Amino acid sequence: MCGRYYFTYEAAQEALTLADLLDTRSETVGEGDVHPADLAWVVCSDAQKHRLVLASMRWGFPGHERSQVIFNARAETAMEKSLFRDSMLFRRCAIPAGGFYEWNPKGEKVSFTGREKKILYLAGFYRCFEEMNCFVILTTEANRSLQGVHDRMPLVLKEEDVKRWILDKERAEILLSQAPPLLSSFQEYEQQTLPLFF
Repeated sequence: MCGRYYFTYEAAQEALTLADLLDTRSETVGEGDVHPADLAWVVCSDAQKHRLVLASMRWGFPGHERSQVIFNARAETAMEKSLFRDSMLFRRCAIPAGGFYEWNPKGEKVSFTGREKKILYLAGFYRCFEEMNCFVILTTEANRSLQGVHDRMPLVLKEEDVKRWILDKERAEILLSQAPPLLSSFQEYEQQTLPLFF
């Protein structure tokens, strides 16, 4: 699962070097934590499916109820869901992030980042709702980086796979079942069990 990630200035700069152009119609998005329903930067293709574009979109598809937001989809079953299939086939994107958060069974927040680079690319797809492009992040079975924290994690793409994920449908199907790279983790606070004295 991925319910919050964070965006940094470094991620913005690196995403700009990966994309061929910036969508000038995009609203400006700043640094900091990104929650479902927030605006965020994504890398997607242009209308001709030839170039990569950095554009702002809203995180999450509208749900059945007004307040509901669908912000994750399982990589294993996304192609089978009628809500996701068309987007998976024709509107894939990658979400640049400085890292993401997950909470362990004790409710403690753990941050996950790349081991070698300061930016992660999370696989996703998007769709237009009421003239606003909205994206969903794909999740997959957690690798050992998240052991003991959560059994799901975002489908993290290697930088060299971002363009192929977005532009190459056959390659994208292979990447759907690829294990994400190992990540570094950081926990600001770890709950301690204190001994009791009588």
